[in-house]
Amino acid sequence: GEAPEFTKVNSSFLANTFDLGGRFEYRDSPSGVSRLSYEVEIVFTDGSRFRSEPVSMDFLPFGRSGAKARGLTRFSAWTDEVPLPPSPPTVPVALGVQKALSRRSQATGDRIKIVVKEEGVYRISADELAGSFGATVEDVKAWISQDFLRLSSQGAKCTWVPDANSEGLYFYNPGHDTLYTAYNVFWLERECMGEVVPGVQGSPAPGGEASTAFGHTAVFEEQKRQEYARFYPGLDDYWFWFLMQAGNPASNVVFRADRMDAGGPDAELELCLQGGSNSGVSNEHHVAVSVNGTVVGHSIWDKNAPATNRFAVPVSILTNGLNTLTLRAVLDAGVPYSTVYLDRFSLSYRMLAEATNDYLRIPPASATEWRASGFTNSGVHVVEIVDSRRIRAVETVQVEAGSGGTTAVRFAASTNGNLGYAVFSAQGARVPAGLEGIPASALRSTTNRVDYLLITHAVLEVQVRRLADYRAARQP
Repeated sequence: GEAPEFTKVNSSFLANTFDLGGRFEYRDSPSGVSRLSYEVEIVFTDGSRFRSEPVSMDFLPFGRSGAKARGLTRFSAWTDEVPLPPSPPTVPVALGVQKALSRRSQATGDRIKIVVKEEGVYRISADELAGSFGATVEDVKAWISQDFLRLSSQGAKCTWVPDANSEGLYFYNPGHDTLYTAYNVFWLERECMGEVVPGVQGSPAPGGEASTAFGHTAVFEEQKRQEYARFYPGLDDYWFWFLMQAGNPASNVVFRADRMDAGGPDAELELCLQGGSNSGVSNEHHVAVSVNGTVVGHSIWDKNAPATNRFAVPVSILTNGLNTLTLRAVLDAGVPYSTVYLDRFSLSYRMLAEATNDYLRIPPASATEWRASGFTNSGVHVVEIVDSRRIRAVETVQVEAGSGGTTAVRFAASTNGNLGYAVFSAQGARVPAGLEGIPASALRSTTNRVDYLLITHAVLEVQVRRLADYRAARQP
């Protein structure tokens, strides 16, 4: 026959804080019917729902005092006439609810682990979030529109900005390059409200003159050689790019410099080297420095000491795109030997406010109005990087046609001490290195009680297991 029509019987939620199960009781007193069908609907705190299969049972009234009924562990509604205790047909309902809760906990993630590396603004699409959460795209879009996602990193809450039509979200990674890792980890949870920073108006002044270039520093560093034993305890960083022996052929490093202002001032090359030997001769280390085949200077020092030098580089010898830094360790007269390391280098130059691959990072603003160009579509976002953990959308920006069929955006900027701005399209935002749904923990369950918990590294597992066995053998 036709499917039965179900009516909600309780006027308010029957709250429960269970993770993988719980008990609800309902006392019904229908009139004029002998057989009833029921469904159980679970509403999770994130707004998602699960409804059990219908179950039918006979209604057999009998008398029961209200005082005794009020002793139930879960209250819904009842009268003096109540049905008999749950019959076997209710078992599939309980199993269905339990399976749904278990599946939601184990096969999906109540939170997502996000691994990122480079500094910048990252995007995660609603489809990716749905896959990691084990939810529908519609649910994820609802969470985004209601700010029902909490983002954190290094124990601190962070803000995020929604994509158009809740198609995804954006967040900022300030970078986390340490001696131990170059990666940073963010956590996205769906169980509570996220930290919200209202957007800021970015309408440019009518007829105002917008800045189109700014000072930019590109930093280049590779952690390829670990020299802890050689330099401990004198340095803070024991990782270097490569080693050079005086008298050997020169070493070349290819680096990229984009959107240089050809009419700007000279660029500045900062070179950080490290002495790797100590022959006792003054000024024993000598490195000749060239850019694109033109010598720009020399670095001369001695002992196992660092050396930082800055050299002027004419913009005319640089190219927009790939360039070559050449370092030649020179063995000067009277020096028996010399070993040096390249730590890192950077190039500072005036950069045009033009996007590279639909992404542009503007440093802390020295101007109150900007025009960024070079985007491939009109879906351009502007966010203000308030600090290392907070960003906010710049709204009501002016999108206009750029040169060669590209798109430009004009917006008002603040000089309030922020970390600058990021301008990008959905395609230009950075992509996380890793995205993983983490199941809800059941460690609080009473079935997981332990006497002690040992946490160790894999290399110590054998020894720790010996300790665990020793302790276990002495338990009463």
